[in-house]
Amino acid sequence: MPGTPTPTLGLTVPTVGGDVNAWGNELNTDLAIIDNLGDFPVLIVAASGVLVFSNVPETIILCYGGAAGIALNLPIGIPAGITRSFVLKKMDATPGVVLINALVGTIDNAASWGLFNQFQYVRVLWDGTNWDVIGNN
Repeated sequence: MPGTPTPTLGLTVPTVGGDVNAWGNELNTDLAIIDNLGDFPVLIVAASGVLVFSNVPETIILCYGGAAGIALNLPIGIPAGITRSFVLKKMDATPGVVLINALVGTIDNAASWGLFNQFQYVRVLWDGTNWDVIGNN
């Protein structure tokens, strides 16, 4: 029976005396998560979709809105006590807007956030209830 997750990385804290024959697997999983911290993910998106929750604290997403624009949904189902941030940047000069939607909570009290201009970006942080804008231009 696994223990509770740590608040920042979601690592499994083994239960002393309760995780017989499970510590090795828990430790290997935790070490893989820690190792992934050295891999700073950068995603390139040019189509609408749902952003995926991962075990890394921050993900950079380079967005291409094209002529018609795209809509990206921030992830849902982030475990309680876990924080995650995303940096989304519009890379192209086309008229298509990159629309970022909060399916759960809000983005600074709004349902969505738009990137309209080339090189415009927003950095959002999940606080457990809502997405907070902690940087933009």
